[in-house]
Parts: sequence; structure tokens; C-alpha cells
Amino acid sequence: MEDAMSTPSRSSTDGEEGSVRHSRSDVYELFWRHNPDATIFTDAGARIRVVNPAAAMLFGIPKETLTRKSMLELFSNRRGDPERGTIPTLLEKHGEIADFETYIVRPDGMRLAVSLHVQCVVVDRKRLAGYLGTVHDVTSYVRKIYTDPLTGLGNRRAFESALRGEVNRALVEHKSLGLLWVDLDQFKVRNKQFGYDVCDEYLKALAGALTQIVPPLNPFYPRVFRWGGDEEPILLNDPETVCMET
Repeated sequence: MEDAMSTPSRSSTDGEEGSVRHSRSDVYELFWRHNPDATIFTDAGARIRVVNPAAAMLFGIPKETLTRKSMLELFSNRRGDPERGTIPTLLEKHGEIADFETYIVRPDGMRLAVSLHVQCVVVDRKRLAGYLGTVHDVTSYVRKIYTDPLTGLGNRRAFESALRGEVNRALVEHKSLGLLWVDLDQFKVRNKQFGYDVCDEYLKALAGALTQIVPPLNPFYPRVFRWGGDEEPILLNDPETVCMET
């Protein structure tokens, strides 16, 4: 009698194992549904198979519509060009993507900066089953690091990034590229003469006027920048169509 009571029966053990598996499944389901990070699972061809509610909310697209798209259709660079070639190249080279800065445009026109993480899902130690991607909204952070706080223009970091991209693009597409450099003469003297507050307002007004003439391509891709205290470079990626007014 004691042995019978101390040794669990096979049926009870199977029942406990089934209960554990069921509880784990419930935990995974809860984590998937309530995870605040947008999560995407694709097949080996990057076609989206499953998304969580956070992904549908971030992209502004219903889950049923997202699962009919390729993950490569969703992302673009700062300029707005699709990332169809960049993401596969990175995956092929490194096997994963971590902290990759990219951008999305929602159907309502809102443009967001996001950080993309992608890892390969491999079964049987060799067969690629698909990709698991996580997307974080980093819009506020990106605007902060690429924007001059006084004028709202792109800062030096934004200029260097845009210049590298535009030079490469001009070389590949055999297009012209223009660069204007606005340097205010004796600005330090004017600072002492009229005061910093007055000169700050002048810089803001100048920034607004230049931006009206050469508007940004999108909220994350200005073409007028502030390099230093009184220097403002302007990138003309279409100099044939930009009319400079003096």
C-alpha cells in the first residue's frame, strides 16, 4: 500500500507533463500577445507569417495585411529608399542583424525611426526555417542625435551621414550633386555687439528661410544643416531643379 501511494502512476505522470506543456504554451501565448516590442516571424524567403499585436500597432497595418507582405517591403533608409538589398546582405554576411537603424512609413503618412534586430531560425542545426525580427521605435532618440537644438536643422552628424549617402548615390546613379556652404561673416563680432539672444533669433530665422528654399526630403532627411556656430552647409542632391533665391 505504501509503495502504491509513494510511486506516481504512469497516467498521473503523463497528466502532469501534459499540464506543464499546456501551462508553458499559455505563457508563450501571453508573452507573444503582450510583448510591447513589435515582433515578426517570417519564412526562409522573408515572407511574413506571424506578427504580434505590437507589430500591427507600430506599422499601422492590420495583422491580416502584414502577413501578406515581405519583411523587406516594410523598411527604408533615412533618405526613403527601400532597404531590400541592405538587409539580405547583412544577414548573409553576419547571420543576424543587431541595432540596425532603419525607417518605416505608416499608411497614415507618419514616418518613424526604428531599430531592427533579426536572427535566423534554424532547425535540425542546418535548415533555415525563417527569421525572427524585433522592431523598436527610436524616433525620439534619432531626432535628438541628428538635430541641432537651436535651429532645428540637421547637425554635423546628420550632415556627414547624408553627405556619404548622397556621394555614393551620385556615383552609382551618375547624377550630379551640389554643396553650398553658408558662412556668416563676423558673426562673433555681431554676438558681442547685439548679444547672444538676438543672434540666436537671427540664426533661427536664417535656418527657416534656407529650409523654405531647400526643404527636407522627409522629416529625418534635411538638406540644410548647421555645421558650427555660423556655418550652414546645404546639400543639393537635385541642383538642376533647385532655384536659389537671394
